Amino acid sequence: MRPHYFVACCFVLLAPLCYGQAGEGAITGTVLDEHGRPIEGAQVCVSDDLGNKRRSFCDSTTDKTGQFQVQHVPLGKHDVDASKPEEGYAGSTNGLPTEAVNLTSEDPLARVILKLGPKDGILVLTASDKCTGKPVYDLWVEWSIPERYGSSTTTAGLSRWSKRISVPVGKNVCPSFSAKGYQTLVPRDPSDPAKPLCIRLQSGEVKSLAVQLVPQAKGGPVPSTR
Repeated sequence: MRPHYFVACCFVLLAPLCYGQAGEGAITGTVLDEHGRPIEGAQVCVSDDLGNKRRSFCDSTTDKTGQFQVQHVPLGKHDVDASKPEEGYAGSTNGLPTEAVNLTSEDPLARVILKLGPKDGILVLTASDKCTGKPVYDLWVEWSIPERYGSSTTTAGLSRWSKRISVPVGKNVCPSFSAKGYQTLVPRDPSDPAKPLCIRLQSGEVKSLAVQLVPQAKGGPVPSTR
């Protein structure tokens, strides 16, 4: 019995050391909204730099208490951020909060608290075929924001399961819409058809928008799906 007891003790004592020697650690934490309340279903990403490339792992989501755990993280320096675009937490307005961690063999565990907000504006979009009235899925939305020296543009993709996108608040956002096999649609301002339609939302404001797309003429170029 003694030899077996000795071997068992060795395994217990060496377990923490082996964990560090494996070159992996773990990151745990909590994601909160701007009022300090936990956010359920937020996506958590762990990122690091590999030379000129940026590598991200976004396989973890928060539970009902806003907590998450990311296992098997390589030792080293990483950035941790979280988002929930369908609720307006995509960082379009103020960027995503990021926490830096450094996992080492001596300290392979890290805990962070990520506080999101304020919320972006939210566009709820539905698209249909103008000729048949049938729903159009896999929609691409590109919005431009006029600035003093030109404009900035952002592109987002939507599917039948995702119809909400976050947009910056307090700015004029001018959207255009496209889908494979359809002409690109740039909505016009009802008060001045010569100008594109621009939307200005406040933090947390939700606006629904329905668009009708015209099929691309046969033999004509098919819009790129980017």
